Amino acid sequence: MPLYKYRAVTSAGQTMEGTDTASSKMEVVQRLREKDNYPLTVEEVVEKDVKDLQIFGRINAKHIAVFCRQFHTLLNAGVTIVNSLDILKQQTEHKRFKKVIGELFEDVQKGFTFSEALERHPEVFPSLMIQMVSAGEVSGSLDTVMDRMADHYEKEHKVNSKIKSAMVYPAILSVVATGVVIFLLIVVMPMFIGMFSGSGVELPLPTRILLAISNALRRFWYVFVLGILAVVYLFRRFAATVEGRKIIDRWKLRLPVIRGLTTKIVSARFTRTLSTLLGSGIPLLQSLENVAGAVDNAVVAEGI
Repeated sequence: MPLYKYRAVTSAGQTMEGTDTASSKMEVVQRLREKDNYPLTVEEVVEKDVKDLQIFGRINAKHIAVFCRQFHTLLNAGVTIVNSLDILKQQTEHKRFKKVIGELFEDVQKGFTFSEALERHPEVFPSLMIQMVSAGEVSGSLDTVMDRMADHYEKEHKVNSKIKSAMVYPAILSVVATGVVIFLLIVVMPMFIGMFSGSGVELPLPTRILLAISNALRRFWYVFVLGILAVVYLFRRFAATVEGRKIIDRWKLRLPVIRGLTTKIVSARFTRTLSTLLGSGIPLLQSLENVAGAVDNAVVAEGI
């Protein structure tokens, strides 16, 4: 049977860790609850995947989802916000996220509300989460809001993972195809140049163009490399502008290859986010403002 690693809070408010073998994750959760323990995380012990490595300390939707799920469990168990943040700070393994949670802990101790503490870290916590937490504080349903946020960002992480998985094969295929073409032009084509030049027959225009490209690649390869780097740099600068982002996002909705995928992603994010906001009692107009920033498409956001 699979091996599961768990973290839980005892009835005395102390955190505990351990492993257990079970047929499913729910079985481990049930065993912990039967012993009056409140499970925080239950994860199957598997080999680490490359995509889960902490590249440059980036905090993604998966980290936010785990944070919300653990926070909901602690609040539901009667633990205060300050103590919950203290517990999460101690058990979080992500170095950058541990530092952020520590700052949240200090801000709440100073008298800030939880939503105000989150608002001091806009680069980590999305505006959607901040608005939801603020609404939960006013209505007194913060634990329910955190549960909904956990579901929301778990689904967001699944969508992002599917997008990355769908793009891996085309990316590898493109790299391999480009490498093969360059190899043919640099290594194989020069073998035929002598034969062509010694035949005394005028070559067709496409053949002459191909030979010229091969010769240019062999002699001035560094120019092509610098040109590619310059194009990538200029494209990134262009995409960082407001108008450039709109143009790129507009083409995403028009290109035949990615149009369908982009439409499905935008629709899923729109409906899921709007459902979460309306279900938490946030008015429709305010919900639409938050949804516009969650669809990750400037053209669609402008329409919303």
